Amino acid sequence: MKVLVLEENNKLTIGNLNLFVGSEFLITVHRTPLPTIESLRRAKHDLRPDEVLYRLMDGIVDSYLPLLDEVEARIDSLQGRAIHRPESSLLEHINEIRATLLELRSVLLNMRHVAFRLQHMPSHLVGSELPPFMRDIHDHLSEDLDAIAGERDRLGGVVDLYLSSVANRNTDAMRTLTILGTVAVPTLVVTSFFGMIVRYPEWVGSYWAFYFVLFLTVTVTALLLWYLKRHALS
Repeated sequence: MKVLVLEENNKLTIGNLNLFVGSEFLITVHRTPLPTIESLRRAKHDLRPDEVLYRLMDGIVDSYLPLLDEVEARIDSLQGRAIHRPESSLLEHINEIRATLLELRSVLLNMRHVAFRLQHMPSHLVGSELPPFMRDIHDHLSEDLDAIAGERDRLGGVVDLYLSSVANRNTDAMRTLTILGTVAVPTLVVTSFFGMIVRYPEWVGSYWAFYFVLFLTVTVTALLLWYLKRHALS
């Protein structure tokens, strides 16, 4: 069996729990203490080895549910970031979560196969009343696998949302640059006209010509801004 821990960097740490079952014993081999095993040790029930096997499997499978909840919470966080802060690092986090889901799916598929074999495999080590409980574990694992499939679909939606947000930001940036360039056109036209090397009428050399050009530029620019605000930006 596999013991799973979801790290802060979205990596999945997998620990092995090896079991050796006999008619009068059950031996566990693992590197770190496991709460499920410790609780069974403290329990004062006279259990058969196959009953201990079931309780261990049930405890390990139940430990997967908080992990799935944590993955769901992290996907919710990624979804919020895709809407409000679509940074380039978001894609890296999405790929990490996707890899974690694939790894988790592989572990759960193997666990479900083990539960199925124990449910249908005739053996003197497994009591006749145990298969219904193994079927319960099998059903729980199937529900967890359905949840993983749903979270993978949600991740695809987060990617689409991220790309849409980035495209909208680029569109807004291009729109702003276009507006700034359009607003600068009247100034360029007026100054270019009065900057040509040609002979102008005498009034161009008068003291009020500068103020006339300034007034004309400001007026045309203001009218253009009003038009853009009323028509192009509405």
